[in-house]
Amino acid sequence: MKRCMVVGCLFILLVGCSPQAKEKSQSAEPQPTVQTQQPKVDTAKAEQAKKLAAQDPRVAEAVAVAVDQKIFVGLKVENFNRLRLESIRKDNFDKLKTRFPNHEIHVSTDTKIFNQLQKQAKALPGKIQPQQVKKQLDKIHEDMKG
Repeated sequence: MKRCMVVGCLFILLVGCSPQAKEKSQSAEPQPTVQTQQPKVDTAKAEQAKKLAAQDPRVAEAVAVAVDQKIFVGLKVENFNRLRLESIRKDNFDKLKTRFPNHEIHVSTDTKIFNQLQKQAKALPGKIQPQQVKKQLDKIHEDMKG
């Protein structure tokens, strides 16, 4: 009697925890479809931001990418000016924020971020999908934070 109870409990446990049962219950529920808008890559705003940042005499080179309402700017600073990175970032951020008040501005003087933004700017003219650009820029934004 006890043996039958133990075997019965094991059988119920094994049948209840099988992966097939989970697959059936998941497939029965309708999957919600998420429709997202195409991110809009704006090369004109990026070019304006790049020119505005390059006007700073302490900046050797500038690169910018604009997607939706976000503008990412990478600054290349060399030699003695590297001692004043924070003030260079702040000054350029303030200039860009006054020029583009309704946009989210991200400015970096990090060389790695600069190189990644430069790759994005070169690849933009129709070569990659806007979703991929947005995804890569989100990664760059995460790199800027930490």
